[in-house]
Amino acid sequence: MPDLAAKAAMHETSTFAMVDENGLLTYTAYLPWGDAPAGDTSDPVALENYRFSHELPDAPAWQGYLMAALGFKAAAMRRADPHASVSDVDADLRRLAGALHRFYVVTGEPGLLGNTMVPGYTGAEPLFWMAPDAHKPWVRSETTGEWWRDGVNKGHLNLAMFGCAIPLALERRGELELTAQTRAALRDAMVPAVARLVRDRYRIHDRRGRTTQHGDLGPDALILPNGFNRVLVLQMLCAAAAYDADLAAEYDTRRGRWVSGIGWSLEVAGGWTESRGHWNKAANVSANDVQHFALAACALLLQDQRDPLAEEVRRGLVGWWRFMRHELNAVYTIVYAHFMEPDAEQRALIMAPILDELRDFPPVKRLAPPEDLLELLEDTPGHVQPIANRMITDNYWKANPYRRVTAHAPRHPKLHAAGMDYLLAYWMGRYFDVISAAPSGE
Repeated sequence: MPDLAAKAAMHETSTFAMVDENGLLTYTAYLPWGDAPAGDTSDPVALENYRFSHELPDAPAWQGYLMAALGFKAAAMRRADPHASVSDVDADLRRLAGALHRFYVVTGEPGLLGNTMVPGYTGAEPLFWMAPDAHKPWVRSETTGEWWRDGVNKGHLNLAMFGCAIPLALERRGELELTAQTRAALRDAMVPAVARLVRDRYRIHDRRGRTTQHGDLGPDALILPNGFNRVLVLQMLCAAAAYDADLAAEYDTRRGRWVSGIGWSLEVAGGWTESRGHWNKAANVSANDVQHFALAACALLLQDQRDPLAEEVRRGLVGWWRFMRHELNAVYTIVYAHFMEPDAEQRALIMAPILDELRDFPPVKRLAPPEDLLELLEDTPGHVQPIANRMITDNYWKANPYRRVTAHAPRHPKLHAAGMDYLLAYWMGRYFDVISAAPSGE
């Protein structure tokens, strides 16, 4: 098994092999593509592989994962060696941000992201695998004629904006330097989406003006404060505030009005989830959402550590840690270890199982056909499974950890998964000094 740094290099190479010519990460890809991205139709198999690789439900989210990972990587490299060249990272960030901005061209509305798009396919009818979906429907673009998938939710938007926010925030902190073109690309991908959210009163609207499934980012849940939504929105507003005066004013207003109740509402949520028992796999539905909170909290605290907001966000991290400490979730643990644990020995204890998880993380993510896994998976509601016992998945930090593979299924000869989950955990850990540059990460 390669060491942690070597594994990061492997995953970066394989992940960028799944980035299409427009900069969109096809995080589960059917390879090889051949010359399909260049429009070559002489190889129908390669072309079909390429198009089918865009059958994605979560593209903006994992695009953001990869962008944030690159931002943390560049800052960690520059801190280790102030003369280190990060020009490749800068160019990659510009390319990835360009894909988010291209959604606005395809959807026909600035700030309206899609779940995915199929570059170059302008047929009058959907492809055979574009299944009808009431919540994430396929739509033919009125501007380019290409097909895209509507219905992004709060998690998609949060992570896409997180991916833009991290490199920009690290530059404002003086920890990396972006070219003017890359800075503009990140800004132009972020600001329209945040402005659209504000315009629509913190509801994510689809192309027809309807709130998408799980697209309500309003500040309250019934009559109680919704600390989860508030932190997600505040991190987006904070990031955009540096580049738009109206959004800066909106951030100041919402920061003042929403700060009260963030901490205790998240403490209540974390305690309630823990009371259900970390052995209850149904609670993992909440744990998947909690990684969104942790990454939003990370971006917000990197940009604004003024109390009382910072204090409330930290209370939320502690509240949810009561449950997440059982989950072996690398991204939450890294954020918690950095922002909430000042004692170096205690941080090392918290990080020890996560380093084990990263050591066991597969260096190559080849997926098995879903139908081959049905009889090979066993629910283990009494035990969180380490990565070594789990099926290979597109993102380990959102997947159900209460399930193990009882036997190894044959891998699909074409189906690959990107390593943006490993890259974000590794480089965020490196940046926060909870993972070292040593081969073991200790």
